[in-house]
Amino acid sequence: MCGLWCFSMSHLTPVGSRLSTSLNDEYLRMQNEWFFKWHSIGTERGVEIDSFNGKPICYGGIRFSGSAQVVYWDAIQRYLQKKVGSIFDELEGELSKYPLDIRSNALSEAQQIVGQFAAKIRKVAIEKDRVLRGNGIEFPPEHDFGHWRGCQLADIEARVSGLRRIYCDLQIDIGGVNMPFHSLMGDRLTLVKKDGTILRSDIPATVSSTQITTFAADLPIEVGDRFLR
Repeated sequence: MCGLWCFSMSHLTPVGSRLSTSLNDEYLRMQNEWFFKWHSIGTERGVEIDSFNGKPICYGGIRFSGSAQVVYWDAIQRYLQKKVGSIFDELEGELSKYPLDIRSNALSEAQQIVGQFAAKIRKVAIEKDRVLRGNGIEFPPEHDFGHWRGCQLADIEARVSGLRRIYCDLQIDIGGVNMPFHSLMGDRLTLVKKDGTILRSDIPATVSSTQITTFAADLPIEVGDRFLR
């Protein structure tokens, strides 16, 4: 049985395993608590909802429209931006405890797990907005009113790339100066799958007549694939 996402937990690094479990729990918490509370804003008793900026949202006896809808979208985007940032802040503190190969794999896992978590939160935000704008019988079409700054896939990839440069670059002594081995990879490759599909471009590598060296450890290479330089 799968949770929020399907991974073989036995194949994950310790970092990836903990992250997968914690974000599964966090997704369910947001579903069952934060998003659910918005159904109560029309009641006379009202409800208090976390705004993620230090001051709670207090609503009662209103419809989900106008300023209430704006506050909803502002809050959920603020939450996700802060959550993604805090995940990588905590991950940075963990990486130095592990050897180089574990660090690299953990970062690849984190990029996928966090990206999927962000996509799930975004999806449920859109769906909940649609339901709240409805009348219980009829519901308008889905619409994404968010900008999602700081928590899109490109933002997550950029954060991972930054951590990879800091924690996964081997150092080599050249004339008494330590240089990141990554900086010596002057070739750029394109991975082409056996069916002709270009899977990834601009892969840093060092190419000789007999060997290709790269630290892109997450490449899904199969028999029949090829690299283009």
